[in-house]
Amino acid sequence: VTQVIKTTDQFMKWHEVAKTLNSHQDIWDGYFVLDNDLDFNGATYNAYWHWFNGREWGGLGYGFKGIFDGRGHVVDNLRIATDGAWGSIFGQLTDTAQVKNIAFTNLVHGGKMAVIASGINGKIENVYVHIKTIENGGDATYNTSVFTEFRNESMQIVNCFAVIDPAAGVTEHTYGIGSCNAGKKVTLENVCVVGETKGMTAGTVNA
Repeated sequence: VTQVIKTTDQFMKWHEVAKTLNSHQDIWDGYFVLDNDLDFNGATYNAYWHWFNGREWGGLGYGFKGIFDGRGHVVDNLRIATDGAWGSIFGQLTDTAQVKNIAFTNLVHGGKMAVIASGINGKIENVYVHIKTIENGGDATYNTSVFTEFRNESMQIVNCFAVIDPAAGVTEHTYGIGSCNAGKKVTLENVCVVGETKGMTAGTVNA
């Protein structure tokens, strides 16, 4: 285990630790576990597509390649926001990455991004998300979604559930599971989003 996260400050900076484990400017690594529930009391997590703000992404083979295991714990009252678009808590995921066993409750979604991953070649498993507010429902270019923003061939979302409150503030560009590039295949198993959303954009789902 690279880091056992016990505090909100450690959670805010987990990606800084992950970056020290790989010399490539576009790769983050490590095995992170959450040791207890965390209450952020409305604090803002700066969500990015990657963590070199203002620089173009290096490609779909880059991003977080490790494991983040919440061990069944809850992250409460967190606000996520991005200065640009297509941000998320865990950023781009490579084909070896896993985000699992974690719940986000009373989440404030800053819009124009996803909650969990900005793009995914890896796996999201046993994740619960409850969104109480969406501050910006997105537009035709930058969608708002729960689990991921882009979908690639090896993406898997398994045993995941989300609730978007009726008064959260969805728009026609708010997608429940996430948005999918046309022609891409994704694997969804036991995935459900409750709330008034558009579901998914064009693409192929392997059920």
